[in-house]
Amino acid sequence: MTIIVEGGDRVGKSTVCKYLMQKGHSYYHFDYPRSEDVVKIYDDYFKLNNSNADVKDFVYDRALFSEYAYSRYYGRKSNMTIEQLNRLEKMFKSHDPDNYAVILYLENDINENLRLLEAEGEGKITTIEDILKLRKLYYEALSYAYLPVFTFNY
Repeated sequence: MTIIVEGGDRVGKSTVCKYLMQKGHSYYHFDYPRSEDVVKIYDDYFKLNNSNADVKDFVYDRALFSEYAYSRYYGRKSNMTIEQLNRLEKMFKSHDPDNYAVILYLENDINENLRLLEAEGEGKITTIEDILKLRKLYYEALSYAYLPVFTFNY
C-alpha cells in the first residue's frame, strides 16, 4: 500500500510517517527545490522506485498537494498544473502490486497547531487566520484528488 501523508506544518505528518515506517513502510520526504522542475523530480523518482520490485509499501511525508497548497499560500504560481498533478498522483498507485494508494490529510486542533508553530519560531504562518488560509488551500488542492482522501483531525 502507498500512503501519502499531507497537511500543514506541525500537524503530525512526520510522527505518523515514523509509525508507518516501524510497520514496514519505506519512507520518503519530498522537498521542493525552487530551481528544479517538480514534475521531473517526481518522474525520476517514480522511475527509480518502480525498478525496485522488492519494496511494496511506501509512505510519503508530503507530496503533490503540499507543493500546490504552499505555493499558492506564498503567492507563487504552482510548479505544476492540475493535469500534471493528477498524472503524477496516479503514478503513486504503480508502487503497489494491488494498485492501491490513499491520501491521509492531517489537521490538529487549531490552537495546538498555533502553539506548535509559535514554539518552532520560524516561518510565515503565525496566526489562526494563516492556518485557516492554508487549510482552505489544502481543501482546494485535495478536491482535485484522484486517490481516496482520508481526513484526520485530532
